[in-house]
Amino acid sequence: MVSPLAALRLRLIHTVPAVRGRALHIQAEAQREIAQRLAEAFPDRLDRVSAAALTGAFVGAITSALQVLLDGADQPATSASRQAAVRAATDVALGPWRDQLGRQRVR
Repeated sequence: MVSPLAALRLRLIHTVPAVRGRALHIQAEAQREIAQRLAEAFPDRLDRVSAAALTGAFVGAITSALQVLLDGADQPATSASRQAAVRAATDVALGPWRDQLGRQRVR
């Protein structure tokens, strides 16, 4: 996800409107599917709206973090540090949900 090929894909998405439109369509469909599966897998914890919000937070965090990393200016030097940056973005997006689950388990 943080390779030179990924950077090329991101440039194409940003510069070619048809590619951008197709990428957004694919992303929206994938988000919808993931949210549906989450709601089905965790019916006691997530309704469809909450599952969609969680999925959107995750996808938005990863997409935005990758965009910054692949733009180059803030790109960490090593693959491991790039992966750590993506993991940190995941924690930002999913942290509140994990915290909520932890509080529910304590009760």
